[in-house]
Amino acid sequence: MDNASNCNKTAEVLPNLIPRFLGEKARVRCFNHILHLIAQVRSPVCLILHFSPMFMSFFFKKRKPSKKIKAKADGTEELVDADADVDGYDDVEDDEVVRDEVEVDDAELADDDGSVAYNKAVVYSMRDKAILAMEDKGIILSTRDVNEALAIMPKVSGLARRVHDSAVLKEQFDNLVAGDPTQNGMKHSLDCRVPTRWNSDHACLKVHLHFRKQVEQLTRLSENKLHAYRLTDGQWTITKELVEALAIFEEPSRLFSTASVPLIVDVLPAFDDLRVSLEGLRDYEEAPISPVLQVAAEAALLMVDKYEKLSWDCDIYYVVVVMCPDRKLQWFKDRDYDRKTLKYIRELVIKRFNDGY
Repeated sequence: MDNASNCNKTAEVLPNLIPRFLGEKARVRCFNHILHLIAQVRSPVCLILHFSPMFMSFFFKKRKPSKKIKAKADGTEELVDADADVDGYDDVEDDEVVRDEVEVDDAELADDDGSVAYNKAVVYSMRDKAILAMEDKGIILSTRDVNEALAIMPKVSGLARRVHDSAVLKEQFDNLVAGDPTQNGMKHSLDCRVPTRWNSDHACLKVHLHFRKQVEQLTRLSENKLHAYRLTDGQWTITKELVEALAIFEEPSRLFSTASVPLIVDVLPAFDDLRVSLEGLRDYEEAPISPVLQVAAEAALLMVDKYEKLSWDCDIYYVVVVMCPDRKLQWFKDRDYDRKTLKYIRELVIKRFNDGY
């Protein structure tokens, strides 16, 4: 099941219809859907993809959601109408490029079942927390940092769409690529972005960076009227850093999107690897990187924390690791789980065996 509220309810009432179903204890969450909120993919396997829209929300200006997340007394969450207040980081000039890309997104997501509204509300809620948390660490986003970052994806995806939709621009771009002896001929076009897939953001950015020379030539010509799509030097720098940062999500996305169903035993290790990579990005000190990337990493980590805690509702994640021949309880010991938690995991494995066999 994915992470929407109707799935919460399904897990709650399903034991009334199927007595052998254990409710929350048997609910395996969609990992790729969680990776989607961290980064942006919709695939049907369980527990990591909510982290990309979260990460990418710092690089793509979108309409503020009409709904927000509200915690209920029982610890669950619900969507309610948002306050009229506008978040202080939502004051970027709503230029033509941004408006066009927002409208494209809205059109593609128009038939969504409601999960987009939920995802947007989750993203904005966690984003604000990340900004405040990083301010405590001395990483403070200036208005310039925010505005510069938010305009990157609308410009990149907008230019790819304009070139794709125009025969004249497509011919010009093809000629520029063909006339460049440094191009190896393996790539010929700009990749278009698909709003429902985070990895299309990555592909779009990576190819834009690959064709930087051709993109700058194309947007420099006044007759093309593409000046609004030109990236500044600062935005090119952030784009390079962003492409490298998004590689963090590639391996778990590939693992949990394969034709064969990935094993549940891989979920906790994938969470662990993702956490280490995001912490490394957030705390990077070897060379200056955009503070927006560091705050985005913190926001993604908040999502990791949220869904890692929810994994305790279903003990199968822990049982399968202990039962895995090359992991066992030692896997948790190697990651410095405390004695109390190790004892709890051992006991729940024994209990599951006794109850089931």
